[in-house]
Amino acid sequence: MITPVFDSWATGRKDELIFDIVDAVLRYQSGEAIQKGDNVLFHGSPASVELVAFDLTQPEHAWYVQEFGGGVMISDPAAGRTFVARDELPVCEDLEFISRSEPGQ
Repeated sequence: MITPVFDSWATGRKDELIFDIVDAVLRYQSGEAIQKGDNVLFHGSPASVELVAFDLTQPEHAWYVQEFGGGVMISDPAAGRTFVARDELPVCEDLEFISRSEPGQ
């Protein structure tokens, strides 16, 4: 889990957050690391991973990290986009890894 740590000693600013990224890798229940572009089954339907949000310094990740501690955006052609929060991933039986996307897709 990414834990925010206030680092006032190093920066002198109490509002700056430094994140421990040792456990920043988000994983499927099967243990594989979740990567942008992965081909998955979501609720039994083919889908893909559109976003893996874990880094507060990345603008496209920041809101998801602030609100949910990170997570993944699943793009399902039938159902649209669904965000699965980081703390839901270990119990999300409806998200199944199938394969990595081909480079350039």
